[in-house]
Amino acid sequence: GIAKTQLIRGLEDITIKSITTDGAGASGKGLTAVTSQDSNGNWTIEAGALPLANNGYVFIDEIDKLAKDKQSELDSALESGIIYINRAGISSTLQANTTVLAFGNPKYRRFSKYKTIAEQLDINEDIKSRMDLIYAIEDKPDITKDTKISNAIFNSYINPDNKEDTTIISSDLLKKYIVYAKRNYKPILSSECNEILTKHYVSSRNKDYSEEDEIIGYEPRDLDSLIRIGGALAKLKLKEEISITEIKEAISIQNYYLNSIGIDPVTNKVDISKAKGIPVTADKRARDILLELIRKNIKESVAKGLGIDYIDKSELKELFINETGYSYETFKKRYKELLVTEDIKVKGRQVYLND
Repeated sequence: GIAKTQLIRGLEDITIKSITTDGAGASGKGLTAVTSQDSNGNWTIEAGALPLANNGYVFIDEIDKLAKDKQSELDSALESGIIYINRAGISSTLQANTTVLAFGNPKYRRFSKYKTIAEQLDINEDIKSRMDLIYAIEDKPDITKDTKISNAIFNSYINPDNKEDTTIISSDLLKKYIVYAKRNYKPILSSECNEILTKHYVSSRNKDYSEEDEIIGYEPRDLDSLIRIGGALAKLKLKEEISITEIKEAISIQNYYLNSIGIDPVTNKVDISKAKGIPVTADKRARDILLELIRKNIKESVAKGLGIDYIDKSELKELFINETGYSYETFKKRYKELLVTEDIKVKGRQVYLND
């Protein structure tokens, strides 16, 4: 209900070379390529959306409904910009230097405030890590905005052919501008950017690093993303060089993305793993172990007919530290997280499962 389809149609209007597909209907040659056999028994390669839109754009609607095997194929293409074909005795490569804009819905239709946004996107971690930017569009009540939307919908029924033009620039002119910038400007990174990029990369990696939690705030591919964003900004300004100005703007854009979807709800720190929805981190393992200890002990108490369906917090802390070797600080963090995610509820010192 946040007009994803309308956004895609608007993008189609301002691009020359673009293909739109949707996750639910991506079949056949789909996004990458397939080999097929003709009536004479000869095998051929049929290109999919990404190679067909090489040096252009692919818009994917409902990416959360894309089959897992198709997600794996997409991941490889996003990584290298090349699609490798090794099927039916055919070995070949297809160029896929394609910009991908993907739209999807959260797992439970609306975002939960108890988990990071990226954790609620039902696409594999590899695809998330390949995306330069991820944004959440939330449908929040707002009197001014809601009034405008209501009036626009009402007017579309009353005067379907007399739509109010509120555009700042025509789509035709914007399309020509984008084509001109892409064809005539290939900005290179200026040497003066080296110091600021190195300083940002080193500080971002070490800012919130925790050996125990395995939280790494930045990865090499995020530096690549930063340079790509800076390059896009330079093209937009019709510049031959990516300067410190564009890099600072790119850092601001990237920080907004990370702060929007990568905040750990317990530590309130930016965690690149959480921003990309990567669950295989020490904090998740510790949380899962703690939750399993609660389940196990309550189950044993119930089985013994003791009539106890809880575990004492002090006993739980001692069990967790003794059985895992984790510190008390880790126990406090993961215990608080289980409360935030409402996996457990507490009455005094008694810890209950919130099943």
